Amino acid sequence: MRLEQLLDVVECSKPKAINSLDNPQPVDSFSPQKFNSGELAWGQGLGQEYYRRDKNIPFMDLRWGLASTGDTTHNYHLDANGFASFVCVDTGAKLWILATPKKGREAEAFASIHLFTGEYSPDRPNTELWDFEAILLLPSMMLVMRPNTPHFVITITACIARGAHFYCTYTIRDSIFGFYHTLIAKSVTNADHAHASRELLCRLLTLYDTYLTDPSEQRNTPVMAHIPDLSTFDGFVDLMVLCNWFEFLNVLCPWGYSEKLGTVTERYRAIRLRAVARRLLEWAFNNYDFEVEGIDSTVHEDIIPTQTISGLEAATAIHHPFLAQQAHALICYKKTACQSDLGNVQVEDYDVLITPERFEKAMQGCLQNHAAEPIFATYRLEQNTLAYVGRRFNVLRRVYHVE
Repeated sequence: MRLEQLLDVVECSKPKAINSLDNPQPVDSFSPQKFNSGELAWGQGLGQEYYRRDKNIPFMDLRWGLASTGDTTHNYHLDANGFASFVCVDTGAKLWILATPKKGREAEAFASIHLFTGEYSPDRPNTELWDFEAILLLPSMMLVMRPNTPHFVITITACIARGAHFYCTYTIRDSIFGFYHTLIAKSVTNADHAHASRELLCRLLTLYDTYLTDPSEQRNTPVMAHIPDLSTFDGFVDLMVLCNWFEFLNVLCPWGYSEKLGTVTERYRAIRLRAVARRLLEWAFNNYDFEVEGIDSTVHEDIIPTQTISGLEAATAIHHPFLAQQAHALICYKKTACQSDLGNVQVEDYDVLITPERFEKAMQGCLQNHAAEPIFATYRLEQNTLAYVGRRFNVLRRVYHVE
């Protein structure tokens, strides 16, 4: 609804409660935010391969306005494509209700593939799935919301607000989980910014590759705050989650289902960046040693790592089972979502092509000839999560640099 139409409805003799959510903004009305890794990566990548200097940040997808009368609601949903968000109220008041993992559950509870396929309903509190906290937003206040957060919004008094979507390295794992949720269980979101999402994630991978593998670049301390911390195992998991997304790109994008969809440039870039992701992980496993923290039965039983591992042995013990696990989880998620009608919503014309059978076939094609293919082919553990469930390690940086 256009703002002029909103005013007409409000000023008529019998005004109605109206919530106008689709108001994209062509320019950025916010000052630069230090936590916005995606836009920093955009600037850092200008002029590199596939990143033309004359291509601007897609603000029409990333900046938006909200206008609503009082006593309106926006039911539970996730922001699209795994984006984190911040919102600033200019006038009026909104009550922002955020879902939080239940006490005693792990922080990655929202990585479950059954989060939205069971008892979930967008119209009720869903207290059996999560706890929640409510934040009252008044003029001049800004809320920064992490990605993959179900939320419910109540407009208390007539309100105008501005907001933005972004990616942050610190929450990139949650962003990818949120991307999978909104891709497969389409009805849990209210928008789709797939092109902008791909553009930003591609630039993030390029940024990580540049600043992790080139020691001369690591003197740039402000940029290093946006690079995964590989001195921790959680940092390695963050990197693996993003690199796995590039492995699955032909499953996640429409060109994997029809030769008529997607441009030649997009396809070539996908091939190029999949190679970058593999090379980056190879570099990471070659430059760090991994000490076993403890025994975990969820590790693929055919892989018994030694006390300290690195290189191909580490990749085989850590990354390959995780890649196979996520691939199986996504296939299971697609089937379950379609059975529950969550995944049958058609946002684009090509959505009808992405059946569970074709989705699984595309996933098999992605892993064909990959070192993880044998594990994927014989995978026996039914995983209900997209989160890493394997053995954890202490990470030690090698004293010498391996190219």
